[in-house]
Amino acid sequence: MRRLTSVCSGRSGFGVDSSVCCSLRGRAPGGAAETHTVRQRQMTHRDKLLRMIQRVASGEWSVSEFDRSYYDYFLDEAAPESLTGRELEFFGAVQEKLDWVDESPDSESRSYGWMDHQEFREWVKEELARFLQ
Repeated sequence: MRRLTSVCSGRSGFGVDSSVCCSLRGRAPGGAAETHTVRQRQMTHRDKLLRMIQRVASGEWSVSEFDRSYYDYFLDEAAPESLTGRELEFFGAVQEKLDWVDESPDSESRSYGWMDHQEFREWVKEELARFLQ
């Protein structure tokens, strides 16, 4: 899907042009009546990222499915300014850990820190529990 500007924010990523969004709400794009806040956008990204993490942690998604959805969404859609520092650290750690996951790493790869899919899933569960405390 081609990325357009986000809902009433002028940011890329949501697939809805701000003029369309605002006209549907009876507002002028970019006008004073536009009330979307950073927190609303932050909640959207946070919620989407958490839902993806919960899906892989629960086994609803495979690690491969998670990788395809999460990695690009985190890097391309969830702008750093849309997340708190703590959220950015957690979601970034998950994204970075994906770089060290292989279906079946050999012993040499493991010695450098690579993990298999099940180990990644367990790591995600632990980190998610810590994040949600």
